Amino acid sequence: ETVLVDAAETANFAAAINDRTKLVFVETIGNPRMDVPDIPAVAEITRKAGIPLIVDNTLATPVLIRPGEHGADIVVHSTSKFINGHGTAIGGAIIDTGNYDWKNGAFEDIKQLSQRAGNMAFLAHLRNLIYRDLGGCPAPMNSFLMLQGLQTLPGRMDKHCENALRLAEFLSEYPGVTWVSYPAMEGNEFHGRVDKLLGGRGGGLLTFGVGDKASAFRCIDSLKLAKNLANLGDAKTLVIHPASTIFHEFSIAEQNRMGVTEDMVRVS
Repeated sequence: ETVLVDAAETANFAAAINDRTKLVFVETIGNPRMDVPDIPAVAEITRKAGIPLIVDNTLATPVLIRPGEHGADIVVHSTSKFINGHGTAIGGAIIDTGNYDWKNGAFEDIKQLSQRAGNMAFLAHLRNLIYRDLGGCPAPMNSFLMLQGLQTLPGRMDKHCENALRLAEFLSEYPGVTWVSYPAMEGNEFHGRVDKLLGGRGGGLLTFGVGDKASAFRCIDSLKLAKNLANLGDAKTLVIHPASTIFHEFSIAEQNRMGVTEDMVRVS
């Protein structure tokens, strides 16, 4: 069972944890909600509860924040996105930071491994089960493309963040745009956390609303340079309507709970 909480309020995490809770999972920047949890504060809560904190750092990348330095136990990335940077390969990465003592966790198979692997027991588990037994590993060409993308990641993230902020500020004053969500923009509720944790940079993703679904479709169909595609972190500007694409299988109530509205347009 998964319990969803609003990451804006750190106290929600503590309130949701009970004796059956095995882990807490957050994103450094929520997609597409654009919320920024207070990772050090959440890490303190999970430490007291004795459970691991897993952080998806896909949107922020290690350029903006290294969650392991703020208490995260495991960090995950979709390397297909900003790390690759060109939409040319599919991949992912899992980083065991060594912060968690797996001997005290709720995962019996990893507990056993911890007797010889110590705090790197989860990494050993991945290598033994996912890599060795199931064969889950990246293709050589994909690995080459990811490594090539890493070489230019810092420079690209600087420009992604600069462009996203300029677009968010432009849209906030544009007729017909009813709201804009970009965490590094002045007045955003997460601006303080962006300054504190991300060095003032809010990543390369933003969302905005145009009133209703029909207006969102017209907006997307009217664009000349941006592509209507579901990827993000590409060299190209990509725009989608989340409610009818990546969140289409959820009910309206579920979408609203995740911060996805019918008028939302997402820009990468």
